[in-house]
Amino acid sequence: GRCGPDRLRELLNRTDLGWVSHLRSQQLPALESFAGASAIPQWNPLADIAHYRAAVQSIFDLGTNPTDQALAGLLKQCECNAGVLGGLVAAVAQEVGLPAVSGVGVPKWAKGVQSAIADCADLPGPTRKMLHFFCGETGGLLQGSTGRKILVFRWLAHLSALSLTAASQAVWLTPVAVAMLEPAAVRDSFLPSMPMDARAAMSHILGGGWYKCPNGHSYYVDACGRPTEVLQCPECGADIGGLDHELLESNRKGTEDESPSGYSVSAYNENNLDRFLHLRELSPLAARMLRALMHGTMLISAVTRDARPAINEIVDLPPSLPEFFSQQLASDLSLAAELLGGADETLAVCLHDVLDALSTTVDVRGLSQALDKLSSDTAVAEDDEEGDGQAGADAAVLQRRQQYKVSVRGKQDWRQLTKDARAAWEIGVQHLYLFPRLETAGRDDRVAALLKKWGGSGMRAGPFLADLEERTPPELLAACERIASLPLVWSFQPELTQTSLQKAVFSHPDSATRFPALSAVLRLHQRMASLRFLPQVMTWANLVASRFSRRMTLEQARSATVRSILADLPETEAPKWQAAFAGFCAAWNCSRQWITHFECQQIPKEYTERTMSDDVPLSFTAHTEKDEGLIAFALQMWLVETHNAVVEITSADSSRVPRLSSRLAQFSDVCVFGKGHTAIEELITFANDRCVGDAGVDLLRSEPE
Repeated sequence: GRCGPDRLRELLNRTDLGWVSHLRSQQLPALESFAGASAIPQWNPLADIAHYRAAVQSIFDLGTNPTDQALAGLLKQCECNAGVLGGLVAAVAQEVGLPAVSGVGVPKWAKGVQSAIADCADLPGPTRKMLHFFCGETGGLLQGSTGRKILVFRWLAHLSALSLTAASQAVWLTPVAVAMLEPAAVRDSFLPSMPMDARAAMSHILGGGWYKCPNGHSYYVDACGRPTEVLQCPECGADIGGLDHELLESNRKGTEDESPSGYSVSAYNENNLDRFLHLRELSPLAARMLRALMHGTMLISAVTRDARPAINEIVDLPPSLPEFFSQQLASDLSLAAELLGGADETLAVCLHDVLDALSTTVDVRGLSQALDKLSSDTAVAEDDEEGDGQAGADAAVLQRRQQYKVSVRGKQDWRQLTKDARAAWEIGVQHLYLFPRLETAGRDDRVAALLKKWGGSGMRAGPFLADLEERTPPELLAACERIASLPLVWSFQPELTQTSLQKAVFSHPDSATRFPALSAVLRLHQRMASLRFLPQVMTWANLVASRFSRRMTLEQARSATVRSILADLPETEAPKWQAAFAGFCAAWNCSRQWITHFECQQIPKEYTERTMSDDVPLSFTAHTEKDEGLIAFALQMWLVETHNAVVEITSADSSRVPRLSSRLAQFSDVCVFGKGHTAIEELITFANDRCVGDAGVDLLRSEPE
């Protein structure tokens, strides 16, 4: 009592004290749990899970009395009672698994728990695998520091325990729970946080809609997405568009969103391609949190059963699904912690808090109200805008949200989601649960309150913590030191970096509305990097067409390498060809991960995975609408579409931007991005020179400039 619990815990972990050795040799469960708590966070968010306390008591009873049958009784109920299994998963993870993950090791008394699970004949295979995993038998799947492993392990236990009951209910967590427990049932469902296809992404950025001419050629109508003029199809000359928002009878509406169903993040690197992930109407932090939720779900699914039925065929199955999902989850959590601007523990507290919120019944009325409020805010912004471009884009957003409302009206079955229902689900989770919990203002107080509620000590302060965080409380400094050093705080001007600018912009929930140009550049900068090569791509296409069109057969083009073609050129022409081809190679090599389709055709992977160099056959660089020449054609069209999207967003008056087909575009029709530098590098240099002051970056000044 005089020394306090921390001092007692320290003494109990010493190996040079005889009385401690004697006491610890008795393997008393309560004592071992108390002594091991030095390596395990004191706060426990699992304690409120149904059946948790009964499960913990049965574990301790078995440790004290190896013949006790309470745990065996609970194990027999697991197949028919998901709530009991959820409580048991949480209890096993807290009392048996955490010591193993923390490096303390599974206590001897807890080995009886593992034996009881192995010996219970009533447990289905997936249930047995789940319990063994949360006994600490993780197979090295958890990544990061010991502290990170502990936090992730307990969050996975919380997710699994709640999912076991959510799969059969109408709660927010239901679509996620079904993916964990019934992978085959979500193959045709549109899972939260999964990628969207390029055309749908463009529609979300610009508004607008896709249509097809009488001959099936796709074209795009910007702004509100409804035609107001009749033009000619650049491909075949047929009439396209319409008047007074009425589509020509000979035209038809195209498919705007061809996003794949099921799990569809196609590669580990793809998950890191956009550090500030944007999906539909999700903010980067919300998108990353929900992506972590899905990868945690898929990790447990892959550990406990065959998760392959949930995976879309566009994904190349890795050798080990558990390792793949573990890597994805580790990446998501690292990026989420970076966006949150807090420690791992803060992120873990927020994740547990969100899980508890998602285990509540779906409030369809509250979801509809959230959609109505968003639509109302957008309508007000539309009224305040000058120019038709932004107003039209906002009109398209309003139309989409109305579709979302229709998709969830009266919805009872949340086990499978349509595209619209997924978007509505994401908006509801973001605005009803994520934003209130992740707002910077008041977050520390909320985290402290949760830690206190869950049995922790809350936010701690003092000289030691201040030193760890590389800050010193002013009251600890001598008066002379304060006078000498504190005024320097006011003269410090932070240097702006790409990460700090992205955080400043994307920390605003409505960043796309408040800072459309900044948001566009920061979202698209990786794709914009290849726009500097667009003139060379066009030049190469013209050179090849003018020299070889109708003069070389396909078989001849396949047998001739670009190197041999360049070697045969006259000295006066060679430099122009070499420069154009160098730009073509650079454009393809840094863009190919996004070029997966040409109009309605999917480009074969053996083409998109090819690195461009002068060793490739000429046929891969000549524009054709089939075979290997498809990639050159698709590259130019993708570059022009990306170019036009950037110009559309960043133009002060988008109604004055001339429209031109990607097939007809020439060098003189394009803006050149990043002459020697990437667009993001130029933006950072400009913002540091013009928009950074003592108080940080002035986003409102950066936006129009």
